[in-house]
Amino acid sequence: MAPTATAAACERDVEKLEFIEEMTKNFDAEQVRVLAEILARNNGAEYLRRHGMEGRTDRPSFKARVPVVTYEDLHPEIDRIANGDRSNIISSHPITEFLTRYVIGRLFNFNRFRSMVQLTVD
Repeated sequence: MAPTATAAACERDVEKLEFIEEMTKNFDAEQVRVLAEILARNNGAEYLRRHGMEGRTDRPSFKARVPVVTYEDLHPEIDRIANGDRSNIISSHPITEFLTRYVIGRLFNFNRFRSMVQLTVD
């Protein structure tokens, strides 16, 4: 590479790195904000109430009260939703359908598809 091309490439790299630094420097604050928003929006969810999160929107409370779970742990709640229960089980808004990345444009029996789940709420 010619010296001017090398300098231009380095300058572009510096600009890219500065952009990445700018976009990620406040990631922790952004995560705290997004979690608080999700918890506030879903404050009435049965799942959050069961874990003592009524009205709490802070990360320390969430980490202390809500356990890390697997699909199998949530299977009873998922079955209820898949079977038509529209109460506030895991969301304050009724979940009307389950979609996966692999099934597009048709309804299906959720129990047959367990990966890449996206919930659609009203």
